[in-house]
Amino acid sequence: MIPSFPRFKALELADAAEVTEALRAAPPVTSELTFTNLFMWRRRYRFRLSRMGSAVAVFADPATGGSAFFLPPLGPGATAAAVRELFDWMAAEGFAPLMRRVSKAWAEELGLGPGTGFRVEETREDADYVYRVADLAALRGRRLRKKKNHLNHFLARVDFAFELLDAERAAECLELEAYWCRFRECAGHEDLRAEDEAVAEALRHWSDLPLRGGLVRIGGRVAAFSFGEPLNPETAVVHVEKADPEVRGLYVAVNHLCCRQVWREFRYVNREQDLGEPGLRKAKLSWDPAFLVEKVAVRPAAGAVGPGPPATEPWRNRL
Repeated sequence: MIPSFPRFKALELADAAEVTEALRAAPPVTSELTFTNLFMWRRRYRFRLSRMGSAVAVFADPATGGSAFFLPPLGPGATAAAVRELFDWMAAEGFAPLMRRVSKAWAEELGLGPGTGFRVEETREDADYVYRVADLAALRGRRLRKKKNHLNHFLARVDFAFELLDAERAAECLELEAYWCRFRECAGHEDLRAEDEAVAEALRHWSDLPLRGGLVRIGGRVAAFSFGEPLNPETAVVHVEKADPEVRGLYVAVNHLCCRQVWREFRYVNREQDLGEPGLRKAKLSWDPAFLVEKVAVRPAAGAVGPGPPATEPWRNRL
């Protein structure tokens, strides 16, 4: 059971029901706010949970350094006063108060902004790219012509099979993930190593998580896979998509096929953020997004949060 604030517990699989209940009561629009995403990345961000009424506070204390932060509280009932309470707690524990991955609309709804004791800063690198499922399933029009050409090249030259993912097929995808990491030299890049661990966590716990996806098989082996989950009633979110980088058109094909067969009941598909990487931004824009979910970082305005009383012992020792 998730303890009441200001007590916290480390996020684990057993928390799925409570977190999911909160999210069901207030469906999110940002890609980070699913139990699956939190579970996949729990080792990188060392997520901790605390109950604040009907909402769940999520604290991140990254294992690789960097600033600690809260995500927006999950579920209904969040208020500006609750954000102030979280910031006061961070200050008392010796952390610089910060809330990240906040949708701009949520911040505006709570009245977080100039003159309210909060400072809001747009974080373009965190914005989610959202596409119409119908557009990616059809690839019609001038803007998607290059994608359609890549797809046609693949369909004309490659003998493949598309299969829906299940627990058994998810286990097969681990081999492609390992190959992809060797190709990208993950061992030498901290972020790619963390991503590899997160992908493996999801695949190994497929039966425990509300995931859906598909794979492309070429010559009997898994050559591409893509998976995600429902985010809200009209939007799915794709958390992971991997393909053999040496097969032209394969990334386009797995995206296209999943939109036709996995996500067809949804109006939109959220394909997450570009993390500020120029190449990734160019690639995501090339798919002609319907819109971006703008996000902001929230901090207290100068003087709005005091240093608070000193902690009697290190916070991590009191978990």
